[in-house]
Amino acid sequence: MSLAALNRRRGAFKTKLNKIETFIKEFQPSDNSKKDTILLNTKLTSVNDILRGHDQIKCELCALPDDVDLKDALELTIELEEDAQEMKLYFQIHQKCQVSK
Repeated sequence: MSLAALNRRRGAFKTKLNKIETFIKEFQPSDNSKKDTILLNTKLTSVNDILRGHDQIKCELCALPDDVDLKDALELTIELEEDAQEMKLYFQIHQKCQVSK
């Protein structure tokens, strides 16, 4: 796969993360903890899917020819992974809070 194609895939993951980030900013726990738990689990699953796809992108980036300049691509990829890991942690913490209610 070409660097441009991998950048497009990474961009699609970034768009999904932006939507999840908006959800995090706007999320207000409701009186229905079961509903909240399901919603948080769904978002956590989405983040895990993004991280799996992100791992595939990293592997494919490393498989590109040596003459391809990967510096910017790898930096952006690392930033995306860090954002996704933070979101994953957010959902894991909030899941535990919902369960303990």
